[in-house]
Amino acid sequence: MSRPRKNKFPGWLPGLYRKVGKTRDLYYCLTPQYLSLGSDLPTARRKLVEMQSGQMVARTISTLLEEFIVHREDLSRRDGRPAALTIEGNRVEAEVLKKFFGHMRLQDLSTNHVWQYLHQERGKEAPIRANREISLLSTAFRYAVNRGLTATNPCSGVEKNRERPRDRSVSLPELESFCEFATRNGHHSAASSKLTVCTGPVVAAAAMLSFLTSKAESQILGLKIDKVTESGIQFEGRKGGFGTLVEWTPALQKVIDDLAKLRRNGAAVHVVLNDDGHPYTLSGFISVWRPVMQAWVADAPPGETRLAFTFHDLRAMSITYLKTMGRDVKELSGHTTDAVPNRVYDRRRVRIAKAVL
Repeated sequence: MSRPRKNKFPGWLPGLYRKVGKTRDLYYCLTPQYLSLGSDLPTARRKLVEMQSGQMVARTISTLLEEFIVHREDLSRRDGRPAALTIEGNRVEAEVLKKFFGHMRLQDLSTNHVWQYLHQERGKEAPIRANREISLLSTAFRYAVNRGLTATNPCSGVEKNRERPRDRSVSLPELESFCEFATRNGHHSAASSKLTVCTGPVVAAAAMLSFLTSKAESQILGLKIDKVTESGIQFEGRKGGFGTLVEWTPALQKVIDDLAKLRRNGAAVHVVLNDDGHPYTLSGFISVWRPVMQAWVADAPPGETRLAFTFHDLRAMSITYLKTMGRDVKELSGHTTDAVPNRVYDRRRVRIAKAVL
């Protein structure tokens, strides 16, 4: 005689499993293969009954995207990848996709619909963002194909908008000028009531930290205090890259000391904190970076023209400096090959080399 099931829960059905989370539970089944049934128990029961009766669960693109985001959150909690900031960006992309395709069934989306989105609808106003959004939709469809929810991925092979790597080259005097301005001004105008006197110094220190370590925005914002050691700062790998230990220099030590002085939350876990003593979200940091950058551009002395730059340009600036000095970029940036640094981050406009003989 078989033993009774130990982990039954209110509303349980044969074949229905529950994963208990901190904020919500996730329901799933294991036959014919693992399949997430969502976080709503009545909906999960209905889907399971339909599947067990031989019916294909009707899914819209909206429900697929929601389920796929939950799946990526589970992967992030289990494996640490994708990063939380990546998932945050995926949520924003998913909401845009829902406005165009959310009502459609998976089987109704065609390659032509995807092409029109890329080149005629969304692509006219934001071609690069359209590429990123369709990349997310394509990954979600691969998830659906692997789980038998649909037969094909209509995003495969669709021509995307042409992208040119950014060529904004930030100089060290520009970065120093921006950091000095941000530190001195704090909240840069009376109209910026959301920015406090601490915002500018934090933005400046984070910018310099990115340049000195060749690290991306997600790595800087996600850096935890316990990764700051006597030997240096330990950064985890990004997108399959290597983890790195950035050894101390006087400039790096000063930046970390500056951030420690600005830290008003004694129980904080992260190095870079907002005014509430919590780590920044990606969108939250952008919302404070952009107005400070705009104010720095507008504050240019007479006869001087300043060009805005993004936080991510600082990683390119760092890698370009490494290239100029003849250092191995991968040792600091964490890339596994030279392909991406050469194609995306090397902003040198002129190459300098000796003659053959």
